[in-house]
Amino acid sequence: MEKRPHVLAVACPAQAHVRSFLQFCNKIATEGIKVTFVNTEFVHSKIITAMTEKEKEEFDDDGVILASIPDGLQDLNDRIDPLKIMESLKRVMPGHLMDLIITINNQSNEPITAVIADATVGWILDVAERIGVQQFGFWSSGPASLTFFQTLNLGHGDEAKGMNIIGDQEKMQKALLDIAITSMQTVNRVKFMLGNVFYELDSLNCDLIPKFLPVGPFLTTSQEEEKSPFGKSGNFYPEDTSCLNWLNNKKPGSVIYVAFGTTSIVHQNQVEEIAFALELSKRSFLWACGASFIFPRGFLDRVAERGKIVEWTPQQKVLGHRAIACFLTHCGWNSALESVSLGVPLLCWPYFADHFQVQNHICNEWKVGLRLDPDENGIRSREEILQKIEMLLSDDNIKANALKLKDLAQKSISKGGSSYENIQKFINDLKN
Repeated sequence: MEKRPHVLAVACPAQAHVRSFLQFCNKIATEGIKVTFVNTEFVHSKIITAMTEKEKEEFDDDGVILASIPDGLQDLNDRIDPLKIMESLKRVMPGHLMDLIITINNQSNEPITAVIADATVGWILDVAERIGVQQFGFWSSGPASLTFFQTLNLGHGDEAKGMNIIGDQEKMQKALLDIAITSMQTVNRVKFMLGNVFYELDSLNCDLIPKFLPVGPFLTTSQEEEKSPFGKSGNFYPEDTSCLNWLNNKKPGSVIYVAFGTTSIVHQNQVEEIAFALELSKRSFLWACGASFIFPRGFLDRVAERGKIVEWTPQQKVLGHRAIACFLTHCGWNSALESVSLGVPLLCWPYFADHFQVQNHICNEWKVGLRLDPDENGIRSREEILQKIEMLLSDDNIKANALKLKDLAQKSISKGGSSYENIQKFINDLKN
């Protein structure tokens, strides 16, 4: 049997980064590439715990192999501090990766032939250089955020102060600058920077980044993908698939989907405003939210016939469902890309960092959504949310624009499309 190229993919320990990167690796595994996907032990444990029984049964299949290494941290609180986690990873990850590669190469007749690093941990490519294999990068966010990082990397550090940053301003600005510098150093050293986007969605920024290869979106809603033996979701939390059966009983385009990702913190007063807006809308809704949410008294009883609340959804399948009318989102890149690729209009509630940049794409450039504006106290009121829901769902131009982007996305990943051809270009490079 002919030896396959064997890629070592090294992820950044964050849900949005892991999920899209693993989806890409699932894709290339179906094209005859062996992949060992490396997470920290902490993240690896969360993924295994969240797996379905079917995924666990196929855990040791010959597609994407999940591996793990220590992150060097003992305190759980340190793992939510971006500076501490990155400092620790820089200190311990290269040595552990080298040990892992030596073990793989000694035990397998298909040794590591290339390393793909999440751009935010691109310094691990020093290991690839030491063993003399090809180096590639993966960018999980939009290309515009990478071009923004180019401006920071050119010495305009004060521009970081223009980013909407949560928590300790000084610490987060330093973390942002560190990520910017690392990411641009990764761009400069790799053969390709693989991007989670399709070229037609943001050609301007794609063209501004050297060696950028748009290979997204990574859609997994089709029957072919569901039947693939290589599919591992990379979710940190178990998916509640009961919402899909619930959606099956709803009329086409009738359900508001609400989800704010894994990093957004929705304060109690805002939870109440969302809840009252959804109740007043008299529309069906699916709300993915944490178990810690406290709803207004009597809310769950009053909306029981038309509302469903779960902790975590199979988001692509939800967005691809005919019942979904719109998506109230925090504007994380993965969520935005999945939504536009599946033709779903958006209501924008950005939280921090590039979320505001993504909101600008959605509302001003692509014209597939509306922003929710805070009042003088920084609150997005029930009246504002309700008004924007009605405006969005009555706007035929927004719906038409969303369907146009869906068509472009589908064409890009179909044979002959831009992302399809870029993936083939990458695979041919690995094989040759």
